[in-house]
Order: sequence, then structure tokens, then C-alpha cells
Amino acid sequence: MLPVLAMLLFGIIDFGWAFSQNIDVRHAAREGGRLAAVNASTGGDADSRRDSLIAQIRLRSPELEDDQTAVYISLRDDDNDANAGERGETVVVCIRYPLRSISGATTTLLSGDLSTKTVMRMEQVATFSSGGSTNPAWGTNPCEP
Repeated sequence: MLPVLAMLLFGIIDFGWAFSQNIDVRHAAREGGRLAAVNASTGGDADSRRDSLIAQIRLRSPELEDDQTAVYISLRDDDNDANAGERGETVVVCIRYPLRSISGATTTLLSGDLSTKTVMRMEQVATFSSGGSTNPAWGTNPCEP
């Protein structure tokens, strides 16, 4: 009976932890979407401003480890005029973070990545470029709205 109760206890703890991590990832995406919508980036060229924006997203989500949080920002050209990121158009911020078990008892059930995206309207003209974090790299699957 003890192994069954121990597995139940560790399962409750691990799934609670997974739920908490999911909330943290969603919060980071919402914060990132808000920062992108108000064009809160700094730096010289568009790529460095995007990297600054990614750094600010990571700074505002201290519960996620920076070296494991993949961020992708995509500016959309909603009116098809070849100018993405104008006021009123959308910006998509995607976050991916590895899901882990605390106890190790539910590692096979809690594996993979947590990912989410936020879509917001630009309040100011974007001065940053679309792209993803390089550490860790986003990979070949940029998020789509």
C-alpha cells in the first residue's frame, strides 16, 4: 500500500509543479506581448532592439531559467502593405520552456516542453525585428497565430 500512496503523493506534487510552470510560461508570454505592443525595446538596430526585448521578457519572468526559456517574436503585416509592425497590426510572442518533474517519479508523464503564445495589437510602430532567442535557439518551428 505504501508504494501506491507514495506514487500518489509524488504525482500530486509533480502535477501541481507542472501547473505552476504552465502559469509562469503564460505570464511570461503576456508580459512579452505587452512589452512588444508598446515597443519597449532599446538599442541601435532592429535586431539588437529585439534582443533587448527578449532580455526584458526574461527579466520580468524570474521564475523561469533564462538559459532554458526560448522566446520568439513575430511582427505581422495584417493589412498586406509590406510594412509589418505598424500601429494596429499584431505582434505574436511565443515562449517555450522544458517541463520537468520535481520528484522524478513522474518523469515519463511530465516530459516535453510547455509552450504558449500571445497575440496583441501594436500600440506604437515597432522598431524591432521578428526573430527568436539564440540561447536556447527557437528552432525551425516559429509560432504562428
